Amino acid sequence: MVALSDIANAAIRGAAQCMRLLLVAFALALFAGCASYRASEESKRLVADGQRQIAAGQPEQGLALIKKAADRNPGSPEYRLNYVRSRDDLIAQLLIQGDAARNASQPGVAETYYKRVLALDANNSRAPAGLAALEVDRRNDKLVAEAESLFKDGNIAGATAKL
Repeated sequence: MVALSDIANAAIRGAAQCMRLLLVAFALALFAGCASYRASEESKRLVADGQRQIAAGQPEQGLALIKKAADRNPGSPEYRLNYVRSRDDLIAQLLIQGDAARNASQPGVAETYYKRVLALDANNSRAPAGLAALEVDRRNDKLVAEAESLFKDGNIAGATAKL
């Protein structure tokens, strides 16, 4: 027959084992919480650094930092939304600058802006339209230059035909 003291000792050993397991689980949870907190703080720092770089005139580099924060926190809609909003704001600015450069007869500058947009968003529809418009402008400028040359040479019919 099992003595009552043996049952009590077994119960105490089981309770002690259970306590050790609980302490290990608590320590792991605490460690995971600290790691999560550090990761969150690092992501916040990345976003802040990215926003500073954007404000300092380095938008692509700043956006890369904000994207890094979003990638490190795939379950956080806040970081993803921040990245998408920052990217879309930058794209809008680049498109405005590209259009302004095109209207100011600076095709090389405009082309650079449109290509920067495509580097950020390959599916953007306005940037290829801007590049196509630049190509049309180049062809038209060439035709006008040829027509002017013909006109100066006295070939009015040829100049008219070019236009």
